[in-house]
Amino acid sequence: MFDLALRRAKQVCLCSSFGVDQKYFSIYCRTIRVRFSTFTKEYALSIYWSSLTMTTLGEQPSPNETFQSVFEILDTIIGLVVFAAIMGSVGDLVANANKIFRELDPELQQRVLKYCEYEMGKQEMMKEGEMRDFLPSKLYIHVNKSIQWTTLAKSKLLEEMYIVSSGMLRSVDANGFPIESFNEGDILGDRSLVWFLHNRFRNRRHRAVISQGYSKVYMLYRDDFLDVLVDYPSLKEYIWRKAQELQFRAGELVAGAKMCESNEYEDSPLEQRLTEMRTKIETIERSINQNYERFKVQYMPS
Repeated sequence: MFDLALRRAKQVCLCSSFGVDQKYFSIYCRTIRVRFSTFTKEYALSIYWSSLTMTTLGEQPSPNETFQSVFEILDTIIGLVVFAAIMGSVGDLVANANKIFRELDPELQQRVLKYCEYEMGKQEMMKEGEMRDFLPSKLYIHVNKSIQWTTLAKSKLLEEMYIVSSGMLRSVDANGFPIESFNEGDILGDRSLVWFLHNRFRNRRHRAVISQGYSKVYMLYRDDFLDVLVDYPSLKEYIWRKAQELQFRAGELVAGAKMCESNEYEDSPLEQRLTEMRTKIETIERSINQNYERFKVQYMPS
């Protein structure tokens, strides 16, 4: 229908322009000779008839004055804009009617919309399981074998906690044998963010964490964790007690060790520990210099 209207508009435009110069009568294109004083008025009428034909099939009286021509052109353009706005809102009306019909909670609707925007922003609409269906089985096996034993984290000290967002993780011993599996939503390394002097492994990692296939994890670093706890001393004390209890149950603390208060130096952030070490070193240097000067005065001849 739009193509037909466009062709009709082209015909009217051509016929109107042609009618300016000479009389031309036809069954398909009836025009009369109209004289214009300027070139602008000549094509203004052509634009008017083109717009009129696309919207109302030309069933309106012709304007006789310049003001009428301008008014009709503006009126036609405004009508087209309103028509486009109405057609553009049809999708929203249908979507709202569908929501009302299914009786969805408005909060749930917003959550779904935000999630869709989040997925579109990441451009990751396919999960690993869905992607596996589109890959050849042999190719997927090769991909899975090449990444399934990739080490996720193997550091000396326990300095981070992991939250599994998607995929599966495994903790293995020194020989590579799996000990425990972690699926989506699981947390590992939470009790290890708190260090104790009587820890059997001296607060060092004794298990490697590997990814079984592709996995996505969130990490919480120990220094960031301690920075937050500075403003919540009561919560910090509770977390220390809970961490000691969990480490006792896991056998990570020395048997018979008593529950002790948190060590301010070991539990402080890295920057604070470095500052304290620098202060202690400066104190030791001053003490050495003072003793050396005292030794020079007492035992070295002048």
